[in-house]
Amino acid sequence: MNNLQHDLQAALSAIRSAFYGRVPQVFFSRNFVGDQMENIYNDGKISVDACYEQGYIECFGLTNKEKALIEQESQNSRDD
Repeated sequence: MNNLQHDLQAALSAIRSAFYGRVPQVFFSRNFVGDQMENIYNDGKISVDACYEQGYIECFGLTNKEKALIEQESQNSRDD
């Protein structure tokens, strides 16, 4: 596993831990409505903020391939 894959897996682990094993809906830009956000993961490359009240996350620092992987994980969690 290369460093990028390791970073993504660590981010996914933090997301699942914060959301009881699930990956909620994901966005890749900052919210503009003022939702309360909490940073749940930051390794200097990938950063993940969570909005617990609305049940979503915002991810930053991902490649397009990593974005697709997180989106798939999110969709799989919602399909369960």
